[in-house]
Amino acid sequence: MNRAGPWVGVALISLILIGWMLALWVKTECCAFEASGKTDSGSLLAPLESEDDVKKVLGDSNASKLFQMPTGIYIQSLSFESANDVRITGRIWQRVDVDKEPLPKGAVPGVIFPDAITDHGSNTSNTYGKMQPVPITGNPDKSANLYMWNFQVILRQDMDYSRYPLDGKQIWIRMWTNDVFNEVVLVPDLEAYRDKKDLNLAISPQLVKGEWNVTDSFFGYERLTYDTNFGRMSKITNEPSRPELRFYIQLERKFADAFLVNLVPLFVIVGLLFGLLLSVGRDRGEVERLGFNTLTVYGACSGLFFISLLGHIQIRREFPGSGVVYVEYFYIMSYVVLLLVSVFAFLMTKSERASNNYFLRDNGIIVKLLYWPVILSSCLFISYVKLGDGRGILGALGF
Repeated sequence: MNRAGPWVGVALISLILIGWMLALWVKTECCAFEASGKTDSGSLLAPLESEDDVKKVLGDSNASKLFQMPTGIYIQSLSFESANDVRITGRIWQRVDVDKEPLPKGAVPGVIFPDAITDHGSNTSNTYGKMQPVPITGNPDKSANLYMWNFQVILRQDMDYSRYPLDGKQIWIRMWTNDVFNEVVLVPDLEAYRDKKDLNLAISPQLVKGEWNVTDSFFGYERLTYDTNFGRMSKITNEPSRPELRFYIQLERKFADAFLVNLVPLFVIVGLLFGLLLSVGRDRGEVERLGFNTLTVYGACSGLFFISLLGHIQIRREFPGSGVVYVEYFYIMSYVVLLLVSVFAFLMTKSERASNNYFLRDNGIIVKLLYWPVILSSCLFISYVKLGDGRGILGALGF
């Protein structure tokens, strides 16, 4: 215990592992959406940043022949009601060229939010109604009738929390028309925005973000395949539906807040366990000076276990049904460390051959030296596996 050389080596190794993990956290936090969002992957056809983008998507799907109704949206507030429910308020509008009215048979201005769990009739309030015709941007010789509503909606969406607290969220607002004969297609009213490529497109600057940062927002189209004709007596095919207009909001969690709430208490618990471990020994004089006995270690470990358990229960309440999230593995690891420290204290005082055992000799100096490197290496391995960079490791192990 008095030789400083091994402890200096352990401190250097521990600092390297801590720096490695911090670098991994920073990389994951910065690049959470590197392979998502503005790509052609998945069912997102393409982000819509210009009129040409809209024409390309609609032309490829034969929807360009339908009646096009420009629709815009402006987000004024966003909050999570639960792990999978998000409340969004704002303003939505549509404009119809005067020379294109009346609308196709059965079509009326308005938007339906199909993912809403609130009453569809109360999601929008027709505060402004039909407004006076306004000039069309870029074409002053033409005008359009403007319809505008305030909206408040709670959307239920499937959120992935497996990387919490290094996670991000992509929220989408699906918009359907009030057209019962499928003769109208919604198109984004991009001319209503100053910068169509703004990362905070249609997001209020006064939006209270809470524990989130808005990293991007954009319009996009998706096409879904339905196994029903919704009673229209038409032939049911495997062909995707017409493009469905959506507005996407990408969020990134503020890591510092979640770190202080979840990981700092765990690090304090592990540090206190290390202090208990240092007090374990067979030297009578040192034991009496430190006040060590097995029951004292058991009592301290029991108290630390309940503190860790309360934090773990709170995590499970926040994300029910989400599987084991990233931060939970640190709680599970703390339980294992608590058990091992208790077993070590028992063996150190119970075993008469402790001085001959490799791990117990010299007051268990080997175990005490390996404490931080083993724990930090385990944390690093868990991080690589859960944050997506550990696929090569898992493949090498045959998983």
